[in-house]
Amino acid sequence: MSAGLTPSATLLAALLLCILPSKAFAQDAVSKAIDKIVDLLTSEWAYGAAVIAVAIVGYRMLKGYMKFETAGWTIGGIIVIFGAATIVDMVTK
Repeated sequence: MSAGLTPSATLLAALLLCILPSKAFAQDAVSKAIDKIVDLLTSEWAYGAAVIAVAIVGYRMLKGYMKFETAGWTIGGIIVIFGAATIVDMVTK
């Protein structure tokens, strides 16, 4: 039996670290690394990937290969990813 964290526990730990105040980070290098991750997740590349994902969902729905529920989850996930900064600001202020 492994002593590692489950994927859901790892995700929860990462989310908890994201909502901590910036003063809680002991090292400046850690803050820079987190900023780079946020920039990657909300960059032009991520925007392009989201456009492709929505287009694929549209084509699959057009051909009848995808349910509306699955399409809704996909588009909802994109909204949460790009709205993450706004959501965190609303919760912390």
